[in-house]
Amino acid sequence: MPYIQTHDGSFTYLSEAFGEKYHSLFGAMSESKHVFISNGLELYASKNPNTTSVSLLEMGTGTGLNLCLTIEWCLKQKFHLDYTGLEAYPLSYSEVYPDWENESWKRDVVNLFKDGAVQKTNFS
Repeated sequence: MPYIQTHDGSFTYLSEAFGEKYHSLFGAMSESKHVFISNGLELYASKNPNTTSVSLLEMGTGTGLNLCLTIEWCLKQKFHLDYTGLEAYPLSYSEVYPDWENESWKRDVVNLFKDGAVQKTNFS
């Protein structure tokens, strides 16, 4: 699957079937952090200061970047995460993660799956 470097230096994938990018060209990482972390989890935590758990339903898991950033945030904040992701056109692990072990934060997330700290969910 072809991928494109975005303005923040992160990458997004191009769906050849739909002719669409999975993330904004302004920045895949920036977009996910803005939507899921800053205006999602951090906002939720600030409005619910006595809460240490969150349940999320993601419609269209795409590349899994939002989930990976969510896992990372929840581990740092010691939040329990109940996650459900739905995807009509799931990508294979090899399509999404071929080079993930080359970047430290991604390697940490991949290691979570390898070490069994997080149960890997098969979206297919």
